[in-house]
This record gives sequence, structure tokens and C-alpha cells, in this order.
Amino acid sequence: MPVIREVFATTYRVYGARKIWRELNRQGRQVARRTTDARTRQHRRYLRQTGHHHDPGRPGRPGPNLLDQKSPTRKVS
Repeated sequence: MPVIREVFATTYRVYGARKIWRELNRQGRQVARRTTDARTRQHRRYLRQTGHHHDPGRPGRPGPNLLDQKSPTRKVS
């Protein structure tokens, strides 16, 4: 279903089947949860097979460098 792919893409490929199902219900589209499960599983399998399963990131906005950040719980002596 193209609607499921659309929600999956707009959420940066993070949402799982349950969250996609909830989002579709919020939009007023009635889709069975099992249908969403099956289509999401099928789409993720396709992405893995084609090599497009990596997070695309947010275009135009570099992510934070987590290696340079100091942990607030770590004590520095």
C-alpha cells in the first residue's frame, strides 16, 4: 500500500508497524493492524534486499557528532 510507504518515509524509516497503524488511524484511514504488519514487513524485506535499508538521515542537516560530546554521568578527573 502506498499509504504505508508514505508514512514510513515521512517518519525517517523509524516507525514500526504499530506506530504506522496508529498514524494512519489519526489521519482517518481505517487499515487493519495485521495488514499494516504484513505490508511493513514486506517493505522492510524489499529495502534490505535492494541495499536501501540504511537511514537516509535528514537532508541538508548534518547530525550531531556524538563522539565529541561528553557524557553527563561520566566523572572527569
